[in-house]
Amino acid sequence: MSLYSSFFSSFSSSFAAPVVEGTPVGEITVYVDDKPVATVPLVTKTSVARGEMLYVFECIREFSRSRFFIASLVS
Repeated sequence: MSLYSSFFSSFSSSFAAPVVEGTPVGEITVYVDDKPVATVPLVTKTSVARGEMLYVFECIREFSRSRFFIASLVS
């Protein structure tokens, strides 16, 4: 048995706030001699609220791409 170990982590491709405490977001697998010996879930330690300013900018961006907005500019 080798004293060498390695870790492999995988995360969800993306997630957006708000995030509730305890939400699974990925996992870590521990390997010894290239064999998996343990897999541990990664969960959020605390809750994260949505940033209101970024949310407002996202709403404006989505609205500016809407057909209604584009049609009102053309007419």
